[in-house]
Amino acid sequence: PVENVRRLVLLHPEDDPLIFTEMMTLDHDHGGDGKSMWKQSGRWIKYEQDVEGAFTRFSKPYITLLHMQGMMQAKNCLKKGVVLLDVLETGFEAIARAVVKEWGQRGLVNSVIADIVLQTILSPKHHLGAVPGENYFGKTGGHVRLVRGENGGAMYAENENEEEGDDQDLLHHPQPLRDVIKANRRIMKKLPSNTEGAAILTGCVACLDRPLSAFVRLRVAQKLYPILPDLPVPIRFIFLLLSPTENYHNERDSIARTMGAFIADEIFRKVALHTLEQHTLCDAADEFISQIAAVPPGKCSEDARWEPKETESKQTRSVGMLYATYHDDDSEGDEEHGEGKGGHGSIVRTGKIFGGLVQDVKTKAPWYLSDYTDFFGGRLSQSFAATIFLFFANITSIITFGAVMERILHHQMASMEAIVSGGISGVIFAAFSGQPLNILSATGPTLVFEKILFEFCVFTEEAFATLISVVFIIQAFQKLLEISHDAPIVADPREVYESPCFCHVNETDPKLNITISMRLKDMAAE
Repeated sequence: PVENVRRLVLLHPEDDPLIFTEMMTLDHDHGGDGKSMWKQSGRWIKYEQDVEGAFTRFSKPYITLLHMQGMMQAKNCLKKGVVLLDVLETGFEAIARAVVKEWGQRGLVNSVIADIVLQTILSPKHHLGAVPGENYFGKTGGHVRLVRGENGGAMYAENENEEEGDDQDLLHHPQPLRDVIKANRRIMKKLPSNTEGAAILTGCVACLDRPLSAFVRLRVAQKLYPILPDLPVPIRFIFLLLSPTENYHNERDSIARTMGAFIADEIFRKVALHTLEQHTLCDAADEFISQIAAVPPGKCSEDARWEPKETESKQTRSVGMLYATYHDDDSEGDEEHGEGKGGHGSIVRTGKIFGGLVQDVKTKAPWYLSDYTDFFGGRLSQSFAATIFLFFANITSIITFGAVMERILHHQMASMEAIVSGGISGVIFAAFSGQPLNILSATGPTLVFEKILFEFCVFTEEAFATLISVVFIIQAFQKLLEISHDAPIVADPREVYESPCFCHVNETDPKLNITISMRLKDMAAE
């Protein structure tokens, strides 16, 4: 199963949208009138939040604690239940009819029970902080426009007749619900623009003779708000779980919470978005379960809530994290939300000249502009305050150590030179580096280095004179070597004075021979 999931993840390395998940529970006697209604019981953005306080507020985000029975039953729902991938129906009612029709075709419900189940699924939806059917991101019946959230956040609805920050439309709500609505609006502004939604509906239907489950993935995410979910984001996934009874306490809630944790997981979410086969979903559930860290019985209450720690939650989730000793040729590309895509943790030898520098520039390039624009993205007062603080934090140390340098270096370098050098190096560093924790101003180690360099430079004149003398000595020997090639040394002077020419007597001419003989006799007589 892990290998199937790994291959699918490698085929889709692109970033997937964040999934906002809402969990709703069926209430058969809402308001004491005997009518059924779906009530919101929890949600997942990154961590789980429960509805608490008599349906007036959300709990703090916490890490979902899962039961082994719930995980195995959730996997069984994906394995044996109805799984509809790339559904084309439009609207919640059409989607519900498609699910009920599939249940009927499999012989799980007859026509009478199918109608009851359909009406149950289509019961009104009650979200925390809203009246059923009311769009609290814009008054019902009013003109609503879509507004882009801060920092590229998701689109949310806002009444055109209201000025920004005007909450007059919330006055008819009680104060606790007003706070929830305002909090939801703030969440919408912070969500990424491509955020999609998921809905989990679970409840008891007494007329059933067996549990029913369905996992639905829409081919195109649809806006079903205000039916589902409680935020105006397009729905991508719907999970339905209906049963006549429970085998143990909170069985349905345990399965539904497990499914919410599945969808919130990065690996399962990617598989659910891209798989074309039902068994791959089961493989993703197996991979999820294989990474679970269990708590011994009796060591932790099932109602305990573990608050997430950001330092621990920043670890990148990857396929088969516990199988650290397993290596495969394809595993090198397993970087779903990876360090290799925007991170700095995969520095490898490229084998090319300046390959690491080029890779580092490519990694930083997508965020280079935001390093400057983020200054204006938040509160300008905080940005300017941080700038002024950093300026004085640097200038004070530069002036302090500059004065010390002036005394130690005998006025060769003082505060003015330190300020100029600190300014130049600081600007260059801020423009091109990716490590803001480096020390930019003058410090103790800098002072020690300058002192050592100054003491060493006392011998600069002597060193330069030695260099010049060595250069000229070497040139003299080079000239001698060249002369030795042009005019080599002669050991025997006779070789210089004796002519290399000689006479050859032609003995074939008789007259010449007589003349030469007479001349030789004269020379001998002399």
